[in-house]
Amino acid sequence: MKDAISYIRVSSEQQADSGLGLKAQRQRIAAYCTMKGLNLAEELEDQGIGAGKPLASRPAGRKLIAVARKGKAVVVVAKLDRLFRSVADAANVIDDFGKRGIQLVAIAESFDMTSPYERAMAQMASVFAELERAMIWERTRCRFANRRP
Repeated sequence: MKDAISYIRVSSEQQADSGLGLKAQRQRIAAYCTMKGLNLAEELEDQGIGAGKPLASRPAGRKLIAVARKGKAVVVVAKLDRLFRSVADAANVIDDFGKRGIQLVAIAESFDMTSPYERAMAQMASVFAELERAMIWERTRCRFANRRP
């Protein structure tokens, strides 16, 4: 049985109470691991940290990279944007994992990055995750601008 490492993240309390919350992510990953016959060896989580920060600069993200490099386990996330909202960060981590033989699975997008095609699709999805982060920032900026007297 191959070991899996899960990574979950929420950036706000509002997310914690939504379908993107820690509990929902945890359940989705556990179900996936059971279905695929993976041993969920480690669960890592970052709370209150936006995905705009590179994965390696987040506490659990840093640990995820270190643990994955040691054991060459399968890294499982509920959704790709839990890991990345930066194209550059996604490209670097996906490339590093690929070179080291670390399998990365994003359940929602059905990405299993063991093939060049799947890695390319994940990198394309990271473009849209970065765009969504920029749109969230823009909406927030506009909301605050409209509140000013």
